[in-house]
Amino acid sequence: MKVVFQIERRISKLDGSELRVEVAHGLTNKPGTRDADAAKLLDLVRGHWSIENRLHWVRDVTFDEDR
Repeated sequence: MKVVFQIERRISKLDGSELRVEVAHGLTNKPGTRDADAAKLLDLVRGHWSIENRLHWVRDVTFDEDR
């Protein structure tokens, strides 16, 4: 069984004023709700982005790719 999920992100400025709302959809092959409850799916998504952010920061800073 596949699990489909939706994440709503509210992006705001440091002063708390909201800029926009983003909605992302995902699909996983995690079975059922025991292995893919909302908290676990959120951890997986956040874990993915922490890897992405570290990788891109290293490439941007070390290899000066953004210039």
